[in-house]
Amino acid sequence: MKRVLVIDADPSIRLLYQEELVEEGYEVISSDGGNGVLRLIAEQRPDLILLELKLGSRNGLDVLQDIRKDSWSIPVILLTAHPAFKLDPKSVSAHAYVTKTSDMTGLKQQIEKCLNAPDPPYKNVIITAKESRAAAVKPAVQLSMRFDE
Repeated sequence: MKRVLVIDADPSIRLLYQEELVEEGYEVISSDGGNGVLRLIAEQRPDLILLELKLGSRNGLDVLQDIRKDSWSIPVILLTAHPAFKLDPKSVSAHAYVTKTSDMTGLKQQIEKCLNAPDPPYKNVIITAKESRAAAVKPAVQLSMRFDE
């Protein structure tokens, strides 16, 4: 059974998503996006995250960047109640972007699509700080070895 983490400041939205997704056969955990969300992700290892962009005191994009520091492979679908807001999900390391509606058909389709995707769409675009340092140091080491020979 696939596990979905719903991160939304509104408890009624979290409950609605939980009821709808449990009916679809998912295990659902939820969070308001507070400070414990990274620990929750590490402990529960969700297969997919639904992340609201407006989390009260925190910005969902900031939470996404915190998630991506440790969890590159977990698909994230960004959610917003503001249809006028447009965002390219790949530019912020997300799989998809969905406007909230009372009809959850589109969201459920995106969840299926993301869970069946082979790799994150941004996997080859963004690298971690550790990977960046390794890439920067390796050529320098190779270059110095050539001079030493």
